Amino acid sequence: MSSVPEPEVTGPYAPPAVPAAKPRRASQDRAAEVAAVPGPSKPRRAKADAGSGPALLELTAEVGGDTAVVWQFVSDYLDLLEHRVTAVTSAVSAGNAERAEVALLSLESTSLMVGADAIVRAVRPIRAAVNGVDFGAARSKLPALRRAQSTDRGRLERARAAHDSEH
Repeated sequence: MSSVPEPEVTGPYAPPAVPAAKPRRASQDRAAEVAAVPGPSKPRRAKADAGSGPALLELTAEVGGDTAVVWQFVSDYLDLLEHRVTAVTSAVSAGNAERAEVALLSLESTSLMVGADAIVRAVRPIRAAVNGVDFGAARSKLPALRRAQSTDRGRLERARAAHDSEH
């Protein structure tokens, strides 16, 4: 099978010239990259609030260093946490795989964003059990999710209070 070269496009329909990218060295220190947060007018460093951890630093970087947005997201997360955990519990208890998967993904993804690691660790085995259609195993893991909820809620509330007292 021979390949036919495509004709070169010239004139007004030619694609714009793209400058060659500079090769980048893979960084061994991801935290250093995340900590340098580009702001609207000049680079700023994200401040490590008590208990916030690298997930909130990364989220701060993703929103251009706007800590108000990050802490509003954390507040919204905490406001919805009980609802999300209850949705998981209800769907798993009812044996509804589709609802359970949606509720688990919602809880896991938002928990990852705020660094609620205990919740993430508790959700993953429940998801695996639901995916394996083993609702008995999934139900047996729900108490661990409630404990993780309590742990991460307390940690995030302390971090939010520390942030609020500084601002």
